[in-house]
Amino acid sequence: MIDLTEKYATQMKVMQAFPSGSYMRRNYEMNRLIMLRGTVPDFCWPDKKKVVYLDGVQVHTKTKVELRDEEIDTMLKTLGWQVLRVPYTPPLLLSEVDEIVQKIQEFLK
Repeated sequence: MIDLTEKYATQMKVMQAFPSGSYMRRNYEMNRLIMLRGTVPDFCWPDKKKVVYLDGVQVHTKTKVELRDEEIDTMLKTLGWQVLRVPYTPPLLLSEVDEIVQKIQEFLK
């Protein structure tokens, strides 16, 4: 079972680092903006055409899910979007959340 509480806590930590121009997956407008294969990005910067997916290894290491992720990435890239996938293994330590924030900061440059 996926610990959604932890994932949303991680999302909130990342959102605090990037408050301007980003949308979290729970944001209705962002969901309307980009939804592919029944998923939406965890974070989206429409003005930069960049999306971030936080991929828990407990789900995203299964072959069927990996193929779906690749298909989504290809569709987004075809539409001119840049995609960052950040794999993680729960539970996350604060230092690991900080590493995720750093990866996203680099991606947004």
